[in-house]
Amino acid sequence: MSNAVPNSLSLAVDIPFKGASKNDTFVLVLGQTGSGKSTFINKAIGEEVATVGHDIDPETTTIRYFVATHPNHSDRRFIFVDTPGFDDPFIEDSEILDRIIKWLKKSCPSRIRLIIVYLLEITQYRNDHMRAGMTPMRLCITGIAENSVLATTKWNLVNQEVGQKREMALSMTYGRLAIQRFTDTRESAWNIANYIPEVNVVKVSHFRRKLSTALQQRPQAGFLSAMFSFLF
Repeated sequence: MSNAVPNSLSLAVDIPFKGASKNDTFVLVLGQTGSGKSTFINKAIGEEVATVGHDIDPETTTIRYFVATHPNHSDRRFIFVDTPGFDDPFIEDSEILDRIIKWLKKSCPSRIRLIIVYLLEITQYRNDHMRAGMTPMRLCITGIAENSVLATTKWNLVNQEVGQKREMALSMTYGRLAIQRFTDTRESAWNIANYIPEVNVVKVSHFRRKLSTALQQRPQAGFLSAMFSFLF
């Protein structure tokens, strides 16, 4: 198998969003490759707008946005932002973060409502909160957890008792993050997007600076790591 970067990645162009209003809410959808980002966005939008991958190769190689009106409030516009997956063999997490930061600079006004939805597969044992790449833990240590939701995916593929134990472990490990279940429905997607009822208006330049330091800080080891491993 070749280690060369596919042309689709090397030639990736991230198209910025134009015409943002101060009343818009940006939903930045993050997660590892295969975690269900495109599926989440499709359910929220109500149609198949984002291509879903069904194998190890990522479908999302560029930053893409999809606009939706809140199902219960026609005056509220949400911009869902699909991003390349972390922990990808062809592209470093740092490069993906850098592209996201540049996209935010080009797409958002100086102050905006912004939510991060970080998707994590409940089916997989990924004791990776101490790894060097991007993980939910880094949302906590950079101080942007209050604008973030950790959404677990693929509940239909896991034993419920096992899933609940993993959910408990996640709650202990990522205590600063709101944790919700995504159950592959439109209602579930919007419950997650709406979970932070009064989304703080953030200064985008300040938010970008915090996000840019995510990979520079090292999470602290402790008993939570051992507890996390035990519960899995």
